Amino acid sequence: MIGWIKGKLVVRFEINKKYRVIINVNGIGHIINMRADDYIIAPNVDHEFFTKNIISEKSNELYGFKEFLDVMMFTDLISVDRIGPSAAMKIMSAMNNEAIIKNIVESNMKPFLDINGIGKSAIENINKKLQEKYSLEK
Repeated sequence: MIGWIKGKLVVRFEINKKYRVIINVNGIGHIINMRADDYIIAPNVDHEFFTKNIISEKSNELYGFKEFLDVMMFTDLISVDRIGPSAAMKIMSAMNNEAIIKNIVESNMKPFLDINGIGKSAIENINKKLQEKYSLEK
């Protein structure tokens, strides 16, 4: 599992609103999925990302974040039934971590409903699974 990566930007690209970069780490190009907020990075300088590696039957994907707390939020979101990595990235691109937690603790699901591709039942699952956890952490 890769938890952190450091290297130079080779290229960045977007396909169907999925943002990706290739980072050169000692001559090996790692494709990293990113949030829209983290996608704008400078070429030819070292960048560091905390990562989450998601391995499934069909793919082996690396998701990168500038902050460790973002990895923790991503991990919490994908632990919820009906929320996969793509949905978690959409949520995290639409709201910062504080807003996500605040809306969950206050059972304010409207901001989640405004995110294209996130269904009502998935949002209800987020609220059920994460509300108690975030309420206790406050």
